[in-house]
Amino acid sequence: MAKQAATTRNKQELVKPLDLSYGFPGEMPQAHKAGDQAKLLKFFELHANGMNARAAALKAGFTKKWAKDYSYRWLKRYRPYVNWLQAHVAQTNVRELAIEQSDVLNQIALIGMANDFDYLVFERKGASVRVRRKRLDELTREQMVAIEVMGGQSTKANALQYKFRDRDAKLFELGRALGLFNEKILMEHRHSHLHLSADLSKVPMAELEAMEAQFERLLTHEEPTDATRSVPSVRSGEGQDAGAGQAPGNGQDERSPDNQLTRRRRTP
Repeated sequence: MAKQAATTRNKQELVKPLDLSYGFPGEMPQAHKAGDQAKLLKFFELHANGMNARAAALKAGFTKKWAKDYSYRWLKRYRPYVNWLQAHVAQTNVRELAIEQSDVLNQIALIGMANDFDYLVFERKGASVRVRRKRLDELTREQMVAIEVMGGQSTKANALQYKFRDRDAKLFELGRALGLFNEKILMEHRHSHLHLSADLSKVPMAELEAMEAQFERLLTHEEPTDATRSVPSVRSGEGQDAGAGQAPGNGQDERSPDNQLTRRRRTP
């Protein structure tokens, strides 16, 4: 029976699918010699991780002459592939950095938000209750983060004592890392609550006049009055040629008592 030749269909080794999350890599680098392909791909990977061209070529296994004469040429020729690699490296670094930041903030939070109650043991003896601080062997791993162990080498059971770290300083450091004390952020947060925009184009004129009167009382600190406010309505297209001091379209002097807002003056 003839041995079946290895093909892409019956080959057991699976090829890792190409990650296209950050675009297509463009033309893949192909070495002139099959034995140099692995070194060439290693060269591009090292450069994408921040190493300069010559140093990456030497570390990948190329000669000094190749590193000097050809490293920059290959990077220029396969620039789309380099950009694709760098995008992957950047995203990987961001994910790792986020994990590290989360771990650091978690450690700071364990110190700054440590509670004395979690380190106490209440033991009842008859009618009385005795309170003692937990021993080191009774503390959890998270509780150990917030304390500093003191004491020397001794065989006594109570030779090692502990005290809390500077919780106030760590709590302030945590708040500063989260931006809680940033005045710009606080002002923008307050402004987002105070800001209001409303469309009053469809509100009847009578209601607008009542709102105007109420705002005027608030601004002048006047008490509400039962006097009616007569405000002449202003409509577009009426009295385009009206002179100064006249209401649009009616030819009357709006400074006359009949056309002025009724205001209540405060007693000086």
